[in-house]
Amino acid sequence: MIPRHRPEISIGDLAAALAVRREDDLPARLATALGRDWARWVPSGRAGLDLALRTLGIRRAIVPAFNCWAVMQALAESGVEPVFVDVGDDLNADRAQTLAAIAAAGPGTALVLTHQFGVPVRGSAELVAAARERGLAVIEDGAAALGAASDLGPVGSAGDLAVLSFQFTKTVIAGEGGLMLGGAALRPAVERLAGRYRRPSAAASALVWLRLAALGVLTRPAVYRLVYSAVAARGTYNRRGAPAPAARFALLPSPWMRALARRTLDRAPRVLAARRRIAATYLEALDGLPVGVVAGIAGEDAAPIRFPVLVERRGEVIAACARRGLDLGRSFAYTCAPPGFPAAERVATAVVNLPLSAALESRAPAVAGTFREVLRRVL
Repeated sequence: MIPRHRPEISIGDLAAALAVRREDDLPARLATALGRDWARWVPSGRAGLDLALRTLGIRRAIVPAFNCWAVMQALAESGVEPVFVDVGDDLNADRAQTLAAIAAAGPGTALVLTHQFGVPVRGSAELVAAARERGLAVIEDGAAALGAASDLGPVGSAGDLAVLSFQFTKTVIAGEGGLMLGGAALRPAVERLAGRYRRPSAAASALVWLRLAALGVLTRPAVYRLVYSAVAARGTYNRRGAPAPAARFALLPSPWMRALARRTLDRAPRVLAARRRIAATYLEALDGLPVGVVAGIAGEDAAPIRFPVLVERRGEVIAACARRGLDLGRSFAYTCAPPGFPAAERVATAVVNLPLSAALESRAPAVAGTFREVLRRVL
């Protein structure tokens, strides 16, 4: 059984992270690489977005109508009202609607530049320039896109503040945690608000380690078929108003998590190259079939973490793939805005995600063949 995701880490990586005692240089390395004055650890990508919104005094935020629950949870936590715009064919915020929302925005509004699925927002420079002209704050949400580049430069280099995530599905993995990056002027305000963050207990840290170790073992294809029934193939979790997983707004990553992030950062270029090759394999296999794909997902400027496909009769497709040993079940807890955003509604009801883990690259042709066969039979 091919799992929906396989972490890009091994038990050896986890053991090595426990043994590392050298200085935590990852924030400084990424700040330098992305042209920022500083970077600091935050408990998670959503905690970083919450911190950015609070630091900038934001009351409303322009966001895509199809979006990750983590973004919506961060807005709710900080008391920020979402200003939704529909999505385009790259599943990012539609350019024309975003420009219109910027033009209509009042004081206290931020543009949240979210690069969904690791695909950079097209025309980012134009959107940011329009926001600046209106006096809006800009927050770059690069949680899913470290290693990607827009026309503004590498993801993480734009905006008043930028946020990255190192959760286990991402390119750089800490298990928990992320980074916030920014300029010197905002650092004192960020540090004041970040004073509530604390280190996890030894027990909480050990639990994260054990969870990552278990994921590494249980997502081996030979083992995954034995546990598949416990992770029912429900499809992407897009029920409007569905509760998000437990919030993580307070606990910073422990030292071994930071060491793991450094270790996975070093091999990120190799991982991303593998993911782009897998994406190219899928694009070729799906050419000519009645499905929606993100054409730029295999490009050199993308840093894909999933391969989204829009299909009719999604439930039937998921079930048929499961019978053939391919799990397309719940892999992203995306949500959708209230009615009135037809493209977002379409994505929320039609999206499935093909596995894009570099650890599964050798199986990509088989995955593509199985999926293509199912689509021909079901559609």
